Amino acid sequence: MLNKLQEIELLLDRAHEHLEWLQKYVVHPDPNLVPERAGYHILPESFDPITGQIRIVMGEFASCLRNALNYLTCALAEQDSGSIGKRVQFPIEDTPDDFTTKRVRQGHLKGIRDEHLALFERFQPYRATDKDWIGLLRDLSNWYRHNGLIRVEKVFQGPKDPTLPAEIEWHGPLKMEVRRDFTFAVSLPDGRPVIETLEELLLLVRGAIKEFEAVVIPD
Repeated sequence: MLNKLQEIELLLDRAHEHLEWLQKYVVHPDPNLVPERAGYHILPESFDPITGQIRIVMGEFASCLRNALNYLTCALAEQDSGSIGKRVQFPIEDTPDDFTTKRVRQGHLKGIRDEHLALFERFQPYRATDKDWIGLLRDLSNWYRHNGLIRVEKVFQGPKDPTLPAEIEWHGPLKMEVRRDFTFAVSLPDGRPVIETLEELLLLVRGAIKEFEAVVIPD
């Protein structure tokens, strides 16, 4: 039977598989390749199916990382107290006051010994060296779990070097030049690149889990 640390490693492996898939299909926007600048009209719904799939995979990636941290918290709670409370999970709070509330101490961290609380607090958004990564992970995983697919900004762009000749099509009396070698690019809503940002998230979650391994003993 797998122990909790092995289950966590499987989740991280799964997140890496999602990342490898995204690396094949996601291109970051290049402002020099925006086709509208060349006078082309892009249909708003173009590429929606593949963009939807990208948004799903991003959500599943975030869920794997968040669950890995939650499993870690459950493992430590069981080790410290012999049981796992119903609401135990890795807390991600924006302020010290939020971290010390009854909701966190008697819910998310129920069963965790006092001497281990500092381990969790050092990764909170208000303490973490890379202060926005854990908050971003929370936002991505919460949005995907409760609201819908992960939001992205979708941009269409032409190739650096055209690979297909333009085709001429008639739509009623209108003669149109159609290009079929346009691609699409996506970024996070704030403009951050998808791949580099998710790569950093995976790296930082692995680092956080590594720090907990000194106190979490495999069952």
